[in-house]
Amino acid sequence: MNLHTIIRSIAISAKTLLAVTVLFFSLSLFGQVSTGSLSGIVKDPTGSVLPDATVVLKNLGTGLTRTTTSKSDGSYAVPELPVGAYTVSAAHSGFNTASISGLTISVATNSTLDISLPVGSTTESVLVTDSTQQVDTTSPSLGGFVSPQRIEDLPLNGRNFVDLAFLQPGVDLNTNKGTQGGTVGEWFSSNGMPDRSNLQLLDGASVVSIQGGAGSSILSESLGVDGIQEFRVINGFTGAEYGGVLGAQLILVSKGGTNAFHGDVYDYLRNSALDAKYPILLSTQPKQTFHRNQFGGALGGPIVKGRAFFSTVFEALKASQPIPTSVTTLGPGCIAAAGAVLTNAQCPQLQLPASTPSVTVNAVTASLLPIFRPAGVVYAPGSPNQYNFTFNQPQNEYYGQARVDYIFGEKDTAFARFTTDYATEPVSQGQPYFYYNALSKGNIGTVSETHTFSSRLLNTIGFSYTGIDTQVNCFASVPGDLSILPGQTMGSISIPGVASFGPCSSDTRSRKLVYDIRDDAFYNVGRHSVKFGVLYNRVAPSIGSPQNARGGFTFPSLSSFITGNASTFTLRAFGPTYHPAFTDNEFGFYVQDDFKIWPRLTLNLGLRYEPWTVPVEDHGQTAYVNNIPLVDPAATSFTVGPMLAHNPSLKNFSPRIGLAWDVFGNGKTAFHAGYNRLYDVEPLNGAYNNYSVATPPFSASVVPTFTGQAAATFKLGLPVSALAANAAGTATIPFPTPSTVVSPSAQTIGHNLQQPTADEWLASVQQQLPSHTLLTLAYVGTRGLHLIQNVDINPNQRQIVDGQTYWPVGATRINPHFGSILQNGSTGDSIYHGMQVSVNRDVATTLQLQASYTWSRVIDNGQGVVGIESTATPLQPDNSYDPRRDRSAAAFNVTNNLRLNAIYRLPHTQRFGVVGRQVVNGWWISPILSAQSGLPFSPQVGFNNSRSAINTNLGNERPSYVTPENLAAALALDPQAVVFNRGRVIQHTRAQYFNPHMYTVGPAGFLGNVGRDSLYGPGLLNLDLSVVKDTKLAVLGSSGAIQFRAEFFNIINRENFAEPTETAFSSAGVSPTAGLITSLINPNAQRQIQLALKILF
Repeated sequence: MNLHTIIRSIAISAKTLLAVTVLFFSLSLFGQVSTGSLSGIVKDPTGSVLPDATVVLKNLGTGLTRTTTSKSDGSYAVPELPVGAYTVSAAHSGFNTASISGLTISVATNSTLDISLPVGSTTESVLVTDSTQQVDTTSPSLGGFVSPQRIEDLPLNGRNFVDLAFLQPGVDLNTNKGTQGGTVGEWFSSNGMPDRSNLQLLDGASVVSIQGGAGSSILSESLGVDGIQEFRVINGFTGAEYGGVLGAQLILVSKGGTNAFHGDVYDYLRNSALDAKYPILLSTQPKQTFHRNQFGGALGGPIVKGRAFFSTVFEALKASQPIPTSVTTLGPGCIAAAGAVLTNAQCPQLQLPASTPSVTVNAVTASLLPIFRPAGVVYAPGSPNQYNFTFNQPQNEYYGQARVDYIFGEKDTAFARFTTDYATEPVSQGQPYFYYNALSKGNIGTVSETHTFSSRLLNTIGFSYTGIDTQVNCFASVPGDLSILPGQTMGSISIPGVASFGPCSSDTRSRKLVYDIRDDAFYNVGRHSVKFGVLYNRVAPSIGSPQNARGGFTFPSLSSFITGNASTFTLRAFGPTYHPAFTDNEFGFYVQDDFKIWPRLTLNLGLRYEPWTVPVEDHGQTAYVNNIPLVDPAATSFTVGPMLAHNPSLKNFSPRIGLAWDVFGNGKTAFHAGYNRLYDVEPLNGAYNNYSVATPPFSASVVPTFTGQAAATFKLGLPVSALAANAAGTATIPFPTPSTVVSPSAQTIGHNLQQPTADEWLASVQQQLPSHTLLTLAYVGTRGLHLIQNVDINPNQRQIVDGQTYWPVGATRINPHFGSILQNGSTGDSIYHGMQVSVNRDVATTLQLQASYTWSRVIDNGQGVVGIESTATPLQPDNSYDPRRDRSAAAFNVTNNLRLNAIYRLPHTQRFGVVGRQVVNGWWISPILSAQSGLPFSPQVGFNNSRSAINTNLGNERPSYVTPENLAAALALDPQAVVFNRGRVIQHTRAQYFNPHMYTVGPAGFLGNVGRDSLYGPGLLNLDLSVVKDTKLAVLGSSGAIQFRAEFFNIINRENFAEPTETAFSSAGVSPTAGLITSLINPNAQRQIQLALKILF
């Protein structure tokens, strides 16, 4: 090939991209490819290419056939192949017909199969044994393939198939978040991107929660493993057909029927009798009775052989566990009637000073006192103000899926699938009277049709619906009407030294509806394989979560509660119809050209354009406040109108440039390189909704301070003062009572929000090793720009003293009309570098092995969405004037991450006779090893020493290091203070994981000099193991068997500690709990054994 030809081909590629862009200027957001493809070259015995050869593929399960013809350069390509096993035949006049069996097509994979036709007129059969384990010579994409074998055979705690995504390189589980379930789903970071920015697609339909977590129920489970055929995690160089997020794409394919009936029934049983004792940290707690049962089945087969097929799945989960709880309450002498006089002798918890020997019981307080001494509980011996009770916590979940496939002919196929899930769980709130019922419902449907116009043009059109609904309903079974506000149940009551009383602050409902219509086309011309697509998404998310809607009183002491003198009242005030519900339209289009510039070199060129409309609240209840970058000091109220001043997505052009080089031309060694620009589109819904629930004038959080002035009267009757202090703080907010408030706190979206963006680049080498083993070495880098970051844009006004930020005594907020204003803006940024190594051995009868190791570091300035992402340290910067001061390791940074899984089938023997062989044959084991380093955290100062008023309720100030220069001042605060030593600050003990005496509180008005996320918490090590026996029975068919499984989770019974207590200082000095580890990553993670019986037919 000469230079003129190369330049001409590149020009054709550019013209093709431009022509398709103009012709299909429509709308594609997410790539919907849930199939695979096959390409290769047909050659004669001398290695010369054979044009016009006929290549026929036949699906062994359904009989579907697809025919194509090799082009002038001998190449052929067959796109949009349903996953599964195939035979391939190739024919040309004057040559033998080659027949190849054992070929497996996997999801989102372009398999390569070169075919050589011998001279003659007979048929030559070839068995392909490594078709699914080959070097990728056509694309630089990184990620991992999860085969049907691994889905079925690996030990999955809770049968949660999404856990298999965590076994892939570049994927880091956020152990602070873990699996929170329901509203948030499962959380992980991919190549340093935000852990809410991943996309899960089931047959092309989006399955993510409203906040961006991978879809799961309120029980943190993703049931239906029997309904998943296979899936692929793509987290490095996604082609232009994929988009919408900055992180990984989880491409799942549902299981369809075949020409033979197949299915299973099963029952998985787990109970406390088989579990180990609680580990040391929880050893004082008795082992509780626990029962868990997962049962169900699957059935698939033909409706009309060779034409129509069905597949159905049902699974149920039922669990029950008593939750023991110890409650600190009021002693019996503290319970008295209205007007009664109490002293320390009757109620020692009062701790009255000598100057106040007694207090009189307030009438309203007297109506509340009985709930502090409930009947039917067991009081601790010798501790009349301590009682224990047990809350029985049942869990129920039901999952179903049905799919129908239809083959109209060789040119047309279609399928329809519907998936549903329903889960409930009552959760105790720490007292017998109060609990909430959590509920989640999910419905996902897809209809798709594929039409082959010719051997070079194919088109797929589809429609999907996704509805994910999560609810939390609060219950208070207290005697009488103890509500604070009309129309609400009881609010909360907080008293020092006594457990807080009251139900959850409000009922909540989070819902996400997605409707999408899509069209994807595939066209082969010359050396170009072109994909282009059309998709329109209508997204309707809503969050009804008015925290503190019932109100809550805080009392400075027990004596203040007895006399009815509260210190603060907290209320999320909102109008009677306020329930934020948004609608937005997400558009785009893509074109991808995989251009085989040379037989050994493929150039991957792609372009996406994915704009979206500014979300519109269905009732027009959105508002904004100007900020440049902090709040406008002259604003007296929020302005009703669109949240955003402009649409930041109109320039969302996303180029994809990659190459794949078959280094030696033998398909055994490949070099890859690629560059992507990615945009965060889908996860922005959570950022909008989460921060629309407290935007004046429709909603705000108010905390008036009682001053002893003339009191306003609530329904409950406790005295509330006439909200003093700042007369200018009056806001026109429609809420029940009070009618005026001082300095309402608010949450909002940045009015000048920029489009969150990431640039990704990578280079990798793949090498085929002996024994069907594939080695991949990769470097991946990402750069996050305009990432969502939460900042208090209304801090106290500062001064600069000796080059440092200083807040003087009496400092007031920039805008005195408001309290804190927490804003989701786009000031976050990040940088990631990672080395990824993976070894994969999928094609084997004895040992299948997958190992992945990632060394990485991601640095950011504290990006993340408060209320969605859970981290060890606060997400907001401690200095709103200088967010870059917080630049450090990201909250989800995992430096070392190792994952290993295997399936080992013990060799069969022909000895011991028929019965003996049934006993000794059919055994296999499958382990999963997880090991990762700890997440970062920072010591904290538990009070607003700086006087900045920045998120004073979150305690995100950090201390200063003890140095020789400030040692004397540090000793005055802490007699045990020592000079900071980086090598000794981590002590690795449960009682004090880090040494708080190496830190000190600096001068008032200044921030400490300790950096964000400067320490790392405990790591994670876990080993799960399955031991399985398959017993073949002829009556169950050729592939049928009775399977017994024993699964051991955390078989080494290791304590995986959560982060230590970070608060190192209170206003009184060093906190006695500083560095104390009080919990595990999973509180129920002692060794657990699960037994199962499956009948496969």
